[in-house]
Amino acid sequence: MTEFCYVDLDHEYPIVAAAIHNGHFISEKIELNSALTEYERLREEDPFTGEWTEVSANKIIANFSRFEVDLNRPREKCIYLEPEDAWGLNLWHTKPSEKIVAEILSEYDEFYTQIESGITRLLERFDRIVILDIHSYNHRRQGPDKPADAPDLNPEVNIGTGTMDRIYR
Repeated sequence: MTEFCYVDLDHEYPIVAAAIHNGHFISEKIELNSALTEYERLREEDPFTGEWTEVSANKIIANFSRFEVDLNRPREKCIYLEPEDAWGLNLWHTKPSEKIVAEILSEYDEFYTQIESGITRLLERFDRIVILDIHSYNHRRQGPDKPADAPDLNPEVNIGTGTMDRIYR
């Protein structure tokens, strides 16, 4: 998985831009059992958000689908196994085997080990850093020809700090 991530946290700048739902790639081990079409996956991914990371020299860009692993979720929830994990979508013809789940969790751990190392280096140089967790929002989740979702029930701007793990200072 990490070959499908771009992580560069070695610049003298206290801002990190992260686009962890940028990607659309899905590995063969997942795609073979997935019940989702490419279009259904794309509707929930955040394409092109990697381009927004240009606001900082320090960046994290995931180029694989959140339907393989959702790096914005805790380890125990990072793989969508049930429809309620993924907006009620019918995810699987056959759920991933325990072996595949273990491989993905190992890759998740490797990713976060790399991120922790980079963030630690930045915190050694700066008292505080800012992490911009960049996402897009699909206001037509039922499809492009369907009505827009109710504006009063959906965000215009979602800063997303409520779900952030605050293990650092």
